[in-house]
Amino acid sequence: MEYSKSMFEYWTEDDFASSFRKMLTIEQFRSEEMQNLYQQYLVSGPAGYVKDLFKNMKIKDPEENAVKFYANMFFYYSLYDGAADKAKAKCQFEQMLDKIVEEMKQ
Repeated sequence: MEYSKSMFEYWTEDDFASSFRKMLTIEQFRSEEMQNLYQQYLVSGPAGYVKDLFKNMKIKDPEENAVKFYANMFFYYSLYDGAADKAKAKCQFEQMLDKIVEEMKQ
């Protein structure tokens, strides 16, 4: 799950990646090409990767758990963007991630 924490940091704290993510979010509605990139980098691509990862890890209901896992991650991108206290938002994300991982182990 350290990889997921690193990806969160990349998409929220790296100037280029954060700007790219925000640009794709807006531009997905103006161009099919941008919609495809948005899906590839921020929605179906990562969700599919997580599903495959969970499947290989023999996690029960890999698709359902991948959606649950990635939906929370995606939500925290937006929460982080609007947060006055970005360190707190990042901490909340990491706590949520740890909680989901513990739930999946049961």
